[in-house]
Amino acid sequence: MQKTIALMTGCLGLLCFGPIAPTWAQKPTSRPASRASATRPVAPASRPTKSASLSKVKVPSFSSVQPKAGASAAKKQSNAPNPMSRVNYLMDMQLTKIKTFLHKFLQVHGRDPKNPWLLAHSLLALGKDLKLANGQLAIDRIVSGYLRSKKVGKKTIYYFPQGTQKNRIEPHPHMHLKTFLALGVPMSRTFKVNGENVTLRQIYQSALMTLPAKLGTDPGKYAWLLHALYGRLQPYHWNWVNAKGELVRFFRVLFEYFKHTDKQVSFLRVMERRGVKQIPKRGQYIYKEPCGGFHMLQSAMRWMKYPMFSKKLTPLFDAQVELIFYRFKGEMNLYVSLFKKYQKHPAYRFLILLQQLKFLGHWLETLVKLREWKLFTPSPAQRLQIRHAAKSLVLTVALLHRLGFYQRLPQLKKRVYQYYLDLLGDSAHALHALKDLEQYPIHHIYPLKKKKK
Repeated sequence: MQKTIALMTGCLGLLCFGPIAPTWAQKPTSRPASRASATRPVAPASRPTKSASLSKVKVPSFSSVQPKAGASAAKKQSNAPNPMSRVNYLMDMQLTKIKTFLHKFLQVHGRDPKNPWLLAHSLLALGKDLKLANGQLAIDRIVSGYLRSKKVGKKTIYYFPQGTQKNRIEPHPHMHLKTFLALGVPMSRTFKVNGENVTLRQIYQSALMTLPAKLGTDPGKYAWLLHALYGRLQPYHWNWVNAKGELVRFFRVLFEYFKHTDKQVSFLRVMERRGVKQIPKRGQYIYKEPCGGFHMLQSAMRWMKYPMFSKKLTPLFDAQVELIFYRFKGEMNLYVSLFKKYQKHPAYRFLILLQQLKFLGHWLETLVKLREWKLFTPSPAQRLQIRHAAKSLVLTVALLHRLGFYQRLPQLKKRVYQYYLDLLGDSAHALHALKDLEQYPIHHIYPLKKKKK
């Protein structure tokens, strides 16, 4: 895996910068005056300010990183409990610089009041207290501006319309409800909608009433709703009649969802057993699902560990975790080969980097969430892979900026609107993953414990 990351770094550097390495990756050419000066510690660099852009803040290479300034930082390094603490500390510095840039980027471009889909992603990355330029809370703007109501039978159902290709409101059903509940917005929260007071609980109850008795041919679109329902249904109240008069047996709905999830990853299991090192992505199975199926995996795997199912479904959960790590190896090998294949076609750089950003952000986000929910504890080998993924994400964001795609966002919006949305949305997922990684550092490595004889 280290060779894969090194090869990817070399390929990306060659494609984006030519045979000459970028300034932040070059080694110093001057020789030290003496052996004493060669072994002398490097003076700490100043901490970048919040307003600094990535162009002003040098993106460090993975081999040499400047430590933070200040006596407290030096003291923290000197009193390190184990030799790996400095390695983890330097890695966190790289992630902090990328987080600072992405935070500023979304603050500037991710608060469009006419784009509720984008606002939901910015909320996920920046927090529920995000405000628009006029001082209005983003959650108030989404609900008051876009919530609709309709009569289904005798019930009033509150919902968000899907929207159009140019004006996406809620392309994934119940995405906004899941986002609000994940951010900790209370059920009693009241919103003004066309002069009427609507609570989040009413929106939640409406979602329950729209869940069908059978998920049909596209169960993956219910990933956001099933995620929102976790832990909120009262025990022994798992059956109800929806707005259409159908009896919903939630137990059966979940097992239909588990079956669909396992079916979508079955081809990966076959490829892993055959030793296939590069996964082709042609829109097959799980690659048909939005965002590579990671939202579906998050909701399904969380329900698999529900106390009622945990005993029987733990083997299925463990198999899903194994396939997630297999996907990292297989998809990263694919991106490396694509960069080598299209080395003489610069137009493909952005598309490959954009897909890589989407994959790495969602991949890290999924594993950190599993750790946050106390469903997964990485092994030492898995920690190394998570660390490589974090390094790759740092490199991907840095190259997208160095090639000028973040700076040309307004032009991208006019030319290819889908790429504009992808760059903003996937940057938000990347920032969300990096913030959670700071709280649950599953990318940190520790010395192996010696086995007692």
